[in-house]
Amino acid sequence: MDKEERRVILSGQVVGTIYRKEEPSYSLVAAGGNYDRRTQDLTLSGPIQISTSAGEFLTATGLYYRHQDDRIELTPPLQIVVGKYTLEADQVSILSNPERVLAVGNVQIKLASNEEICCSQLIYYRETETWEIQGLVELVAPIDQGNGEELSEDAP
Repeated sequence: MDKEERRVILSGQVVGTIYRKEEPSYSLVAAGGNYDRRTQDLTLSGPIQISTSAGEFLTATGLYYRHQDDRIELTPPLQIVVGKYTLEADQVSILSNPERVLAVGNVQIKLASNEEICCSQLIYYRETETWEIQGLVELVAPIDQGNGEELSEDAP
């Protein structure tokens, strides 16, 4: 099978599901893409919307799924909603064994309380639902606007 015979061009709206080794599945909608029948690699173009069986929601401009190492690369701008957290980053990879999300470059975690955690690299471990934050960390918290006054340095 030559390169042109093994490539399937996906045009128009693409709707599908990626099943991963004993991990949550990914239901997706994309504008188009390519599928390689020999390698089983998938490239999608956006806008892309993905929801997982674990209740997460992702949006991205592009997606590359490499079957050989069961890895998903997302193209920014992208956003991942995990429970009460929203993650944005320059680059995101979804890896297996163990299932984790690797975010690199201008990583922002937005909390439901309007606080933000900013860092250069983050790893989210799905099984334990824990975050490993690497590099310089900045916490951005809104000023209490209940009475229009800034909190004093003595405030708890």
